[in-house]
Amino acid sequence: MAWGKTLRERREQLGYTLEFVEEETKIRKYYLEALENDHFSLLPPKIYASGFVKQYARMLELDEKQIVGEFRRLAYGDGEDNDDINLKQTLSSEPKSWFRFKNLFFALAFLVLAVWLGNYLVDYLAQEGTRNMGSGISRQEQPNEQGHNDKPKKEAPVAKTARLEIEAKQKCWTLVKVDDEIIYSGTLKAGENRVFEGKQSIYIKAGNAGGIEITFNGHKEGTMGMPGEVKEREFLAPGKQVKQE
Repeated sequence: MAWGKTLRERREQLGYTLEFVEEETKIRKYYLEALENDHFSLLPPKIYASGFVKQYARMLELDEKQIVGEFRRLAYGDGEDNDDINLKQTLSSEPKSWFRFKNLFFALAFLVLAVWLGNYLVDYLAQEGTRNMGSGISRQEQPNEQGHNDKPKKEAPVAKTARLEIEAKQKCWTLVKVDDEIIYSGTLKAGENRVFEGKQSIYIKAGNAGGIEITFNGHKEGTMGMPGEVKEREFLAPGKQVKQE
């Protein structure tokens, strides 16, 4: 019997669907199908794939050590749990690479901070300019002798909608609800962009949280989580409150 077939038959025996296992283990359905069909080339790096197998075996109430050992032998030609050792050896043998990565991380963090401060400064100056213009108008519209101002004050319009932009960096299954109505459900491909707009709220669930970047009402939110994670989030229009269950 094929190795993956054992997992599938055990899952079906317990009455579990792939969607249920995905929700419980937070392992993407894409990877679960790859395991059950022995498509090991579709899996992430060895240390992560082994963790998926161990977690899946535990949920199916199988012998974790045996299942993981067979998986390693079939997928990588070994059964030893030496990933941590190899990782430590790599880090200790390449300290310069670590420092280069660390410097690169701080450089990127500084760049992101600089961009954020730049956007904040532009918004601040724009708001100050609007206030100054408003002050100039109010000086011209002085009250008459009776102490009344005949012209009513006008308030600047405020955006009251929720606008969500999604940019796929990797393949990612995505579900989007706009004002509690499912608008999109499918797999976004790398390089694909989607824009959604609602009056109340926008709910999004991603099967590969690290594979998409989101922008809400013009503000970049970044990715929703780590690659392979299942994450969900709700964005509310300005002035709206979370519904009480």
